[in-house]
Amino acid sequence: MSHRDRIERRLLMVAASVRDETHAQRMFREDGIEVDFCRSLYDVADCIEDGAAVVLLTDQIVRRDPLQPLLDVLRAQPAWSNVPLILTTTDERLSWFAQQPGINATLLRQPIHVETLLSVVRSAIASRLKQYEVRDLLEQQERTQGELRDIDRRKDEFLATLAHELRNPISPIKNSLDLLDMSQRSLQEEIELRGIMQRQVHQLTRLVDDLLDVSRITRGKIRLDRKCFDFREAIQAGIESSRPFIVQSHQELHVDLGDSEIHVDGDLARLAQCVANLLNNAAKYTPPNGKIWLELRPSSSMVELLVRDNGIGIATEQLASVFELFQQHDVDQERGQAGLGIGLTLVRSLLDLHAGSIDVQSDGVNKGSTFTMRLPRVIAAASEPVANPFPEDAYSKRSFDVLVVEDTRAIRIVLRQLFEAMGHNVVMAEDGCEGLKLAKKLRPEVIFSDISMPKMNGLEMAKQLRRDREFDRTTLIAMTGYGRNEDREEALAAGFNRHLTKPVDVNELREVFRAICSATA
Repeated sequence: MSHRDRIERRLLMVAASVRDETHAQRMFREDGIEVDFCRSLYDVADCIEDGAAVVLLTDQIVRRDPLQPLLDVLRAQPAWSNVPLILTTTDERLSWFAQQPGINATLLRQPIHVETLLSVVRSAIASRLKQYEVRDLLEQQERTQGELRDIDRRKDEFLATLAHELRNPISPIKNSLDLLDMSQRSLQEEIELRGIMQRQVHQLTRLVDDLLDVSRITRGKIRLDRKCFDFREAIQAGIESSRPFIVQSHQELHVDLGDSEIHVDGDLARLAQCVANLLNNAAKYTPPNGKIWLELRPSSSMVELLVRDNGIGIATEQLASVFELFQQHDVDQERGQAGLGIGLTLVRSLLDLHAGSIDVQSDGVNKGSTFTMRLPRVIAAASEPVANPFPEDAYSKRSFDVLVVEDTRAIRIVLRQLFEAMGHNVVMAEDGCEGLKLAKKLRPEVIFSDISMPKMNGLEMAKQLRRDREFDRTTLIAMTGYGRNEDREEALAAGFNRHLTKPVDVNELREVFRAICSATA
């Protein structure tokens, strides 16, 4: 029994004599009742504030000590509390005591049978414990309400930050397009503007992907493409992803990965994402001309990756919460790169899925920080190099008849130009009904289709095409903004061969055509 449980179950009593105290102690202890003896009603009042189940008094004590301090404490109890008080007496004049407002008093006439007294005390204790249950429920409710208020506050902060972070890349995209429309630009200027827009689109895509990843992880829907590989490959991929931000921030990155291969079992892309998030986080909280160190430390069974910086550091009281969802620290010092407060949560969650871990150390504000991620190490067997299954020359000479079914005009126009630039013959449709008609008329080799469209959606169009044996060899590619695993599975079940999530990178499109070439070779 904990100290708190004992205090809240105890009987408080003021004995008239040492003999009465010894007798009462033996009687109650034999019945399993904890009893604490007080020297006066002043002591009783103090003990009640610490916690008690029941108070037992005799009329001798009530006549001897001032009663008002005890009455004041009993009347000042919180709404859930009403401490039972038992008074044994032979004096009828003390009946007024049980009628005091706010006092839960029971009078027992002396002489009293021992079993009667014990029964009344046990009932009083049971009643008091019910009161404590009510208190615990109220405290839990108050904590829950506080947590809900905190969640609501963080939600508002997150939405405000999301709006800010979305506007950041949208603004240069819009301004770049305005510049292209205003006057004739030189080739170099157009290249620079396209580079700006490409980087900002990448930033938008990363924000959306991070949000979707958090959703998948919290619902247990994320899937890992596991294989045994040299962990340094994931680290290099993460470095390449973060390098533009580090260069833009005028920071130095020092990398020490050693000379030996360090194999792990996991998802290379997801672990690269972890490394990139840690490097981006370090760059975000490190001022210009600061330094970032990345060091790989292998052991016989584990591998550690340390990402250290000499940036603004982390206050001691904030260390425990840096991995919480939507948690952001010192946003005013982030040089306009607030982020959504989900990057470190993703890192921890992804490492959990890899049986790994992450922790953080910092000596305080302006003293930098060190994030250490750990993964189990595996011994990899030697393997033969794998030949490229998609020779570039075979793909580059192949042209396809392509049907694009998309209800958004801007996307149709860009896709048409993109596919034609890749050397393919392209026909466009605005919805599933038109797409179905053109497909049956022209028999295209490849169909790229949106899912959510008016008149007939992409899923229904795919189902109808697959019912026709003439389209058994037609490749159907779903290209949609719905990127959940269940969306992918629904598309494949409808008859699509592959599911791509918008915005689709041009390299993904090239890979689709390479795969078709390989399958038909």
